[in-house]
Amino acid sequence: MSGARFARNSLAVMAQRVTQAGSAFVLSAIIARTLGADELGVYMLAFTFYFVAATVASHGMRVHATRQLAREPAGAGDQLVSGAVLQLAAALAALAVIAGIIVAMPYDAHATRICLLHGLMVVPTSLANVADAVLQSRERMHVAAAITVPIHLLRLAAIAWALMHGADLATACAILIASECVVFAGQWLAAAGLARPRWRIDTGLMRASLRSARDFVAIEGLAVFNARIRLVLLSLVGSAATIGMYGCVLQILQPFHIVIHSVVQAVFPALSRTATLGVDQQRALVTKVMRLLLMLMAPAVALMGFAGGDLLLLAYGDGRFAAAGPALAITGAALITSASNRVLAYLLVATGHERVNLHEVMVATLVGVPLSFLLIQQFGLIGAAAAVPAQGVLGFLQFHHAVRRHVLRLDWPRIVAPGCAVAASTALAIAIARECVGVAPLEAIAAGCGAGGMAALIAWRLVRETSARSATAPRPAAGAAVAAG
Repeated sequence: MSGARFARNSLAVMAQRVTQAGSAFVLSAIIARTLGADELGVYMLAFTFYFVAATVASHGMRVHATRQLAREPAGAGDQLVSGAVLQLAAALAALAVIAGIIVAMPYDAHATRICLLHGLMVVPTSLANVADAVLQSRERMHVAAAITVPIHLLRLAAIAWALMHGADLATACAILIASECVVFAGQWLAAAGLARPRWRIDTGLMRASLRSARDFVAIEGLAVFNARIRLVLLSLVGSAATIGMYGCVLQILQPFHIVIHSVVQAVFPALSRTATLGVDQQRALVTKVMRLLLMLMAPAVALMGFAGGDLLLLAYGDGRFAAAGPALAITGAALITSASNRVLAYLLVATGHERVNLHEVMVATLVGVPLSFLLIQQFGLIGAAAAVPAQGVLGFLQFHHAVRRHVLRLDWPRIVAPGCAVAASTALAIAIARECVGVAPLEAIAAGCGAGGMAALIAWRLVRETSARSATAPRPAAGAAVAAG
């Protein structure tokens, strides 16, 4: 993949995902300001059930379809029809399971109704992922972004207007479902323009896809279960306001997780092709992507650590949310392991070692869920936050061992050095602004963002220059390279 195409695809996917996360963040802030913390907690709970169902129903199949279509583009026409039928069946099955769980939970009638209504969005979301896999495999991420970004902005405006004029959460959920149907129609038509749909139900393809994608479905399903189970556990032992505060922490972090996912998703087709080109090209691409992600996450981690409460107060306008500042600082530290784990996980998938990912999420489930339960029972909101970095470290140790054993070895000091410099610059700028100059929290946040952005830009330019010099340097003889390995 050329540098220009990589940048274009990364920016397109990032724009799409950041718009989704940004609109979700703004929506949560509007709900908190117009309906209150309790209603925000109900919305966060409903979104959690929807997100788990949508991920189980579609995301694992999309990863499998993207990898297959990147290697065999001729199968795109069958995916648009037979793949859509398979996704519809999976979405309905996931929706039925989630609905049964919601009804069985000890929630009041209002919370149950909102959770069930929001869950209906699983169907159009799953269907849209079929077309998204075709566009991604053809490296046309900008087409998907051109469709989804305007629709998400328009639906945010519509929901904001409705809530400010007396509407309730049910109206907001109805607008969300309608907009997702429009996204599905637009993406499917765009994908059909690239690959002519084959109007037949290929049961053989459906069985083969289901059989091949089962590891991906299990991996993504367990991963999102591990990520969201803490909010569900809080709903059993805490108040709706506590759920709302933890949901606010997750919303602050969501844009950064989507940036991580978008960058890795954009490079995944190229990473799949490097599996046949040798270890050196794989190592160069993985190092480049991981350096970029760590430089992007480092200022965010420093900012949340030094000004987490100020960020929450600024975003939600309620003093109660500022009390979740320590939880944001603790959870934000997990962005570092999240970036590393996402790259290593996709590297293993690209090289055919997805079973390792399944092993990782199974271990995370067996260890992380009991740990989360104990921490939440003892420490509440702080316990839920502390479980996130603990589980991230556990995942990193497993991924690092598997990549080192099955794929390649990485030069970690070279990877993390630029990110450490960026984090230190951001923390220093915030400390000077708050302690020495004595500025207000908003100005301190602005100073940290500015310093972090400038440091990231300088570090990225230095990394590019170093990479260019390495690429033009004389290569060692093959025998010497083998001996060195």
